[in-house]
Amino acid sequence: MSTMHVRMFDVGARDEAARRAVAEGVLVASEEIVRAVAERRLAKGDALALAEVAGILAVKHVPQIIPLCHNIPIDKVAVTCTPEASSGRIVVRAEVTCTARTGVEIEAIAAVQAALLCIYDLTKSLSPSVRFDSVRLVEKSGGKNGHWTESGGFERLARPALRAGIVIVSDRSSRSGREDSSGSALAEACAGRGWMPSPACVVPDEVDAIQGAVRSLVDEGHDVILLSGGAGIGPRDRTSEALEPLFRCRVPGFGELARLAGARQTRRSWLGRGGAGVIDSTLVVMTPGSPRGARHTLEALGELIEHAIPMVRGDDHDDHGGPR
Repeated sequence: MSTMHVRMFDVGARDEAARRAVAEGVLVASEEIVRAVAERRLAKGDALALAEVAGILAVKHVPQIIPLCHNIPIDKVAVTCTPEASSGRIVVRAEVTCTARTGVEIEAIAAVQAALLCIYDLTKSLSPSVRFDSVRLVEKSGGKNGHWTESGGFERLARPALRAGIVIVSDRSSRSGREDSSGSALAEACAGRGWMPSPACVVPDEVDAIQGAVRSLVDEGHDVILLSGGAGIGPRDRTSEALEPLFRCRVPGFGELARLAGARQTRRSWLGRGGAGVIDSTLVVMTPGSPRGARHTLEALGELIEHAIPMVRGDDHDDHGGPR
C-alpha cells in the first residue's frame, strides 16, 4: 500500500519582506472574436472587466484551491487584458504584491488563468475553438534568491563572504568529544548565505574556556563569531557572563529579534539570554544550544549581521548593508 507524503513548508522563521510576481498568458481566437471582446459586444457582457475581477477573486482563493499554498495577506492585485485584434490575441497580465514570508508566484499565475477562463466563458458561444497559450511567470522579486526575470534568470543578491567562527558551549560534548549537531546546523546555515564557516570549536560551560575560544577567533580575524549554547538560565549557562567583560559594546536588538523569531516556534525562546556584542572588529552573536534554535536565529539575524559588519569595522556602508 503506497503512502502519500506531502508537507507544507514552515516559513515561520523567515522575515517578512515585500514580494512581487508578474505572470502573463494569451488567449488565441479569431479576429472577429477579439474585436467583439474589445468593442464589448458580447451577449453576456463586458469580458474585459469581468476577466479582471475574476483574476482578483482567484488570487484571494488560491489557498483553497492549491493544497500547500500559504494563506498570505495580499497587498495588491492588478489584472490587465489587452486585445490585439489584428493578431487574434488577448494578452492577460497579472501583478500581485504582498508583504509576507513567502512569495506570490502561484497567485499571479492563478489570476491569469482565471481571467483567461472568464473570457473563454463569455466567448464560447461564438466559437469553442478559442485556446490558451504561454501562461507563465515573467518576473518575481523579494525572495532570498533576489530578482528573477523570464529572460535573465536570477540577479542574485550580493552577499559578503564573511569569515564565521563557530563555538559550541557544551559540557556534555566537550567531555565526550562527539560532534555537536548545532555546530553542523550553524555551518550549513552560514554556507547557505555564502559565508565561510570555520570548523566548530567545542568548549565546556566555563568562563575561561569560552573567553579563550572567542578571543582566539577574534585574533584570527573572523568577521562574526556564532556561539551555540550556554545562554539560558541554568546554573551552568555562563556564555553571557563570559562575553560581557570582552564586549566594547552590546547590540541588544539582536537578542530581542532572535527571541521573537524563536517564539514563532516555541514560547521557550523567551527563556534565552542570548544577545550580541562587538569585540575589537568582530561581531559576536549568541544562539540557542539546539540545532533548530541556532538555525532559526541565524535565519532571523543573517541580513542584519551582513549589514552590521561594515559598521563594526568603521567602513562606509550603504542603506542595504554593503560596503561602498
